[in-house]
Amino acid sequence: MADLSTKSAAAGERLASATLTDKRPETVRGHLDRLDRLDGVSGWALDLKQPGRPVRLQLVVDEVVVAECETGGKRDDLVALLGRDTRPGFHFPPEALAGLKALLPDRHDKLVRVRFAEPRLVLKSKIPAPPLGLFMGHLDGPDANPVAVTPRAPVGTAFDLLARLSDLRTEAQPLTEQVFRPANDRPSGRIEAAAIDDNGCVWLIGWMRRSDVVDFPVVVVDRQKIAGGFSFTHIDREDLGPGASGFLGVLLSDWRPAAGSEVYLYLNGDPRQQIQGLRPLRLMSKTDFFEHFSNVQAQCHTGNTQALQRMLASPISWAPTPRNALPAQVAVDEVLVLPSFGCIATGWVLSPLKPVESLTLKLGATILRADPASLTWKARADLASIYPGCDKLIERAGFVGVFPGVIPATDLGGAVLKVGFGDDDSANYAVETQALRRLGTAVDLNAVLRLYPALDAEPFFPALAKAAKQEQREQMGPIQPYSVAPARCCFIFAAPSDRSDLFLLIDRLSTMSRLAGPDVGVVLVGSSSALRAETIILFEDLATSVDAPCSLIFVDDGDYAFHHLPEILKAVEAERFLFGARDIHVTRGGGEISDILRTEDVPMAYVQIEQSLLGQASQVCSSECFLSSTAPFLASFPAIPFKLGGYAGDLKSPTGGPAAIITGAAQRIGWTNTPRILAKINNA
Repeated sequence: MADLSTKSAAAGERLASATLTDKRPETVRGHLDRLDRLDGVSGWALDLKQPGRPVRLQLVVDEVVVAECETGGKRDDLVALLGRDTRPGFHFPPEALAGLKALLPDRHDKLVRVRFAEPRLVLKSKIPAPPLGLFMGHLDGPDANPVAVTPRAPVGTAFDLLARLSDLRTEAQPLTEQVFRPANDRPSGRIEAAAIDDNGCVWLIGWMRRSDVVDFPVVVVDRQKIAGGFSFTHIDREDLGPGASGFLGVLLSDWRPAAGSEVYLYLNGDPRQQIQGLRPLRLMSKTDFFEHFSNVQAQCHTGNTQALQRMLASPISWAPTPRNALPAQVAVDEVLVLPSFGCIATGWVLSPLKPVESLTLKLGATILRADPASLTWKARADLASIYPGCDKLIERAGFVGVFPGVIPATDLGGAVLKVGFGDDDSANYAVETQALRRLGTAVDLNAVLRLYPALDAEPFFPALAKAAKQEQREQMGPIQPYSVAPARCCFIFAAPSDRSDLFLLIDRLSTMSRLAGPDVGVVLVGSSSALRAETIILFEDLATSVDAPCSLIFVDDGDYAFHHLPEILKAVEAERFLFGARDIHVTRGGGEISDILRTEDVPMAYVQIEQSLLGQASQVCSSECFLSSTAPFLASFPAIPFKLGGYAGDLKSPTGGPAAIITGAAQRIGWTNTPRILAKINNA
């Protein structure tokens, strides 16, 4: 993983080392651990020449010094490393950040950093330095771009630990593809006790090697691999040796502990950073955990102590706000969900007293924040009767926004919209189940085009296009063979969605089979969602009327028959084949094509398609109708792009030269209007 800390300094600035043992000429060392509006700014700093002497630090924006402080906080981890007494911890309390607000008009895009007063070296951090406007929650600056700031930075109008954990869990999802093997003889720590929370979290007590980083994406292994987000605070314990520290933390994942759990926690998905659960694992009630946390809170350091306490003490942070306490009227009209992308929500907010600053959506255990670059406010004249005469309010009542992130497809219920206001207050609104619609399942992608007419110009469009293709590919189930008769050579045609065209295709296949002879099989690819009964009846008639082996294979959607060809060819054991997509008929040459298919090495060749649209005739060559040997086709198939609506493009000849063309042998008998959005996505 790249060291994001190098992005903390502007061009020309120098970073202080955070490693005590390197050979840099400067003797000052330090690290910025936390940058948060509610909890303040904290970390550690010292001078190796005089480790016991306080050093002075400055909180700066651009070259403006906002606040200064001296070290003096307890850091036993550094005492253990240095082998001598020192107090290198520092903390800028929240009230010290008040001066930042005055800098917003002119320096909203400048970075918030901490540096030594002398020499002026900027402290490194795992948290990339945020622009002042983003840190203060004022996102209306011309260059403010919160999307560009990594989610590892806990910034915003209020640090929502549950949202942070959700980001970490999303970050951990690809890490579950790795192989993990327990290292029972050398774990990095132990989980000693656990308490289950009602909101899907698990509170943990244990010990681990000391770490400057206080939250991680993690992989939980307990007979299966589960992605999670883990945040914690350190606590001093006399029973632990140097380099180790106790921790109190919270884990957001689908894992639920039991006394007999054999659990391993891999920080950052790193097999070397393994925290192993004790067996049996002690299970506590949340009340007992809260009492324990309260008793030891004063000893906690270097972590999300205050945020953990707020979350532990406020279990209703995402519970819908009672109606009589709502500061605004809110409704969510529609939430379009695409699990690998996030969701797009539309609705309205009427807040006559408090300005709305942020929108956050919770789906299951996943928390998504509205992307300010996509958030659009618009007039809602239909709401004028609620606040008569408040024209200004009605002008910005409606909203449409993209909430990017990855949502587990099995965890899409219990939607709640959190509206954040300018005074750091917020309110939660339950989203009606009827408003949730999964793109590609309940509604097609044209619904997005309705909300964003200039869709392909939107900054989120490439991510949406990629996710839409991925979603369609994942939803394509395996082929469903109805009747399979192996054949070395075969005609493979996708059944049309129109009943009359289906009759025409069966009639044409019957003629082609008689001309080709009994050694060329016929494969009909039907759609399980269209004309299934008619397809079976007509196939049975075809199979009894010709001498050739006949197969019927169903797929979820006949438009994607081309993408199922590898499975189909394997099922019928074909070595050479002719393929025709939906609405394509071969009009002549059944005998000629079958003669080509009988040769040992069939060159890839297009069968030219004649078509007519609005009285204009044309000829095309594409993957909608071609013949080939199976082996070279399968070898080239992985390089063929997946297209929504089915692939209708070029194919490469195995020889590398231009493909042969059989002219005037196929015809398009029907037109399918490809939705405009599919063309946009396929061209992305």
